[in-house]
Parts: sequence; C-alpha cells; structure tokens
Amino acid sequence: MYPSFNLGRFFFAFGRPDLTLREAERLWSTAPSEELAVIEGEAALRSGRLATSLPRLEAALRRHPGSAEIERYVALGLAFRAQELLDKGSPKEAELDLHRMLALTPDACGPYCGLAKAAVLQGDVARAQRLLAEALRKDTDGTCRHNARRDPHLAPLLDRGIETP
Repeated sequence: MYPSFNLGRFFFAFGRPDLTLREAERLWSTAPSEELAVIEGEAALRSGRLATSLPRLEAALRRHPGSAEIERYVALGLAFRAQELLDKGSPKEAELDLHRMLALTPDACGPYCGLAKAAVLQGDVARAQRLLAEALRKDTDGTCRHNARRDPHLAPLLDRGIETP
C-alpha cells in the first residue's frame, strides 16, 4: 500500500477506524485504488459512517467495476441509508437505494424486506406482502424472517401468513 497511509493503518490497528477513515478520505484524491476503497469501506462500517462514505465508495466502484469487496460495502451503505430514509418516513427515496442494492445483490433477501417496508409505509399492503414473500424465499439463514418479526411494519404481514415455497 502507500507509505503515506501507514498512519491510517496504525489507527485501524489501534482501534480507531474513524481516524483511518479520515486518512483514507484524504488520500483518495491522489491514490484512488481498490485497496484503499476496501480499507475505507471497512473503516466506515466499523465507525458507523458507511452511509456518509457512500458517495466515495460508489465512485470507487465506478473506477473498479466488478470489485466484489467494494460492491459489498456499497450494498451495505445503501442498506443503511435506505433504513435511515425509511425511519424518517421517506419510502420513495429509500426505494431508489433499495433497487440499486438489489441490482448489486440480486440473491439477497434484505432489499426485498426494505422494499416491503416502503410499500407498507405507502399503504400498499398487497405489494408489501408479495415483496416480503420474495424476501423469505431468498432468506437462507433466517435473518430476514427474524428482522421482519421485529419490525412493527412487517410483523403484521408475517402474522397474516405469508406464503413461501
């Protein structure tokens, strides 16, 4: 990696991903490498700033298309930002991020759960049921079912008996 990023690596090892993130942001304009983007993604995730790092991570993905690691951080950032938008009562805006997330992770159940919640918030219960059923079909480890059960907007849909194969 770049010698000028040694301080960023030290901060990461020292348990200060927020300072690593600051160093990665500073270095990005001169060295926009895939490795730096991955380190920034992990530092942003660990410091709870993934949604705010999303624009630079998306730029990194455009610069390094097909990078599975960068795609992972972009998808997570989209998920966090979509959840923030849903919590603020902005389901239409959240849907944009959720559809982008779905394009990056077509086999994941999470985007479908988010879209189901957006549909509920917009009063379209039938669409929400279809989306939640799709989420449950793609749920390989029970995470989406568990999260839906804990969500006050999605739990009633589960109580209605969503049909899944």
